[in-house]
Order: sequence, then C-alpha cells, then structure tokens
Amino acid sequence: MTQQDASKNNKDDLDISLLIDMASHKAVYEEVKGIIKSISPDFDFTVLDQMYLDIVALFEGRFQGYQKCNTLYHNLQHTTDCFIAQTRLLHGAVLNGHSFNDEEILLVLCSAFMHDTGYIQTTEDKSGTGAKYTNTHIQRSIDFMKGYCKKRKVLLNHVQDMADILNCTGINLKLKTIQFSSPKIEFIGKMLGSADLVGQMADRTYLEKLVFLFYEFVEANIQEYKSEYDFLYQTSDFYRSTEDRLVNELDDIWQYMKDHFKAYYDIDQDLYKAAIKGNLMHLENTLHFHKQNFKIRLRRAGLPEYVKNDLIKSSF
Repeated sequence: MTQQDASKNNKDDLDISLLIDMASHKAVYEEVKGIIKSISPDFDFTVLDQMYLDIVALFEGRFQGYQKCNTLYHNLQHTTDCFIAQTRLLHGAVLNGHSFNDEEILLVLCSAFMHDTGYIQTTEDKSGTGAKYTNTHIQRSIDFMKGYCKKRKVLLNHVQDMADILNCTGINLKLKTIQFSSPKIEFIGKMLGSADLVGQMADRTYLEKLVFLFYEFVEANIQEYKSEYDFLYQTSDFYRSTEDRLVNELDDIWQYMKDHFKAYYDIDQDLYKAAIKGNLMHLENTLHFHKQNFKIRLRRAGLPEYVKNDLIKSSF
C-alpha cells in the first residue's frame, strides 16, 4: 500500500498490517529505505544493503558458520518488525527536533538488525533450538555483532556503543546501570528497547504466535508459567508492565510514532498503539469467555500461510 493509498482510507478502518506486507522482508526493507530517504535524502545505503542481505542469509541458514533460525517466535519477521518500528521512531524523533547524522542513522538501523541474532545456533550446535539461549541471547547477539563488524569492517568505532544499545532490549534491565558514552547513544538504546516491544506486540499475528514464545521459554527452563493458558493469561499483566516500562524506563519515546504516521502517511493516529490495544482486547475477551476452547478462538482469519503452517507444526 502506498502512502497515498493509506491516506485515502477511513482512519477508523486502518490497520498497521495493511500498510505493507509485514511478512515480506523485502517489502519491509524497501519501506524503511523510503522513510530514511525522507530523513536524509543523500543517505548511502551501501553498508545497510549488505547487512540486510547478511541478516536474511543468517536467519535462512545461508550465513557461514550458522544454522537456519529454528525459533518460531524470534524469527526473521520479529527482527524486521523491530527494524521498521525502530525506523519509524527515528523519523518521529527527527520530527520532534532530534538530529542524527548519517553514521548515527546507520547505527540505529544496524542495532535493530543485530538485536536478536543471539538466537541463531552455530553449525556445531546440534542440541535443541536457539530458544535455549533465551536468557543469554542478548550477550550472544553482542558477540555476533562484534564478529560481524570486524568481518565487514563497519562501525568499528561504535562496537561498544552498539553493545550498550542492544542491552536496552533486556526487559528487566534498569537502564541506569548502563554507562552510555553519550546522551545520543542512550536515546538510541531507548528507541531500540521501545521498538522491540511495540513491534512485536502490534504484530497482526502476535496472539497466534504467543504459544511459540511459551515453548521457547519452556526450552529455556523459564518456569514462571504453568501452562499455555497461564502464559496467555499473564500476557495482560505483561502488557501493563510493558506500558510502564515504555513510559518510564524508556522515556515514552514510543509517543513519536504518531508524528511519523501523520507526516509520512497522513494518518492522524498511532497505528502501533491501536494494534496493541486491539490485540489485548481480543486476548482478554477470548480468555474470559472461551476458556475451554481458547486456542481455536484465539486464531483469527487472514493469517499468513507461514503462520498457519507453524501453528500446525506446534499443534496449536
């Protein structure tokens, strides 16, 4: 959907999933490039283009030394969901007076690409899936990022900054414990922490894929949840704690989304916030009124084929 097509729709009928095909990494990447050009018309995409190809290859099992991604929740789309959310926040921040040079823009985008690479197993790692690294995936992502930057000879002066930025995705981490090199790096880190949360929770298939996340936690021996139903039930509480983190720990940066949608699509609302609210309402309604058959009721029409196939494989 083009910007013009989006602006013609009744605002009450708009859904963030209709703007572009979020299941297509190519569509997401082209949209990101368009947004970046609106921020910096002369931005050089050479490094980012190569990183995009490398990240896709990594998740698809074509990157030397690594297996194909085998986590159904933390997959390539989760990364591209975060990637475009980060870009939209960047645009919204610029509209609100924040400035970024091209090297800083590249740092913003590369951090989003790198943030969950720690779930990918090496070719020598034959046991289980990448989900077993749930508790250590951020450090593994940092390690991958360091090796990648050295290999490609990119952002070598910002490796520690990117490590600090990636640490901002730790859901329980108090950011005041991180010694950022500058207020700008701290801001970028908080953008990534915000984009990681809102990108996944606004996903059209977020509710259907929550069961995948539950079983990733099971493999990682995270024992906070007794069952699939208990995990889904506690998601409502998770949303409320997440909203508190977005507003307080992450400085309410996600509010910049609305300015992005207004300027870029002529849509006068935050489609991420609307999608998250819709997902939460559907989840709570399902768990309250359909406890006995919540799995069936949770599945909605219009799911992409790859999600349908993953649901079948997971017996959901």
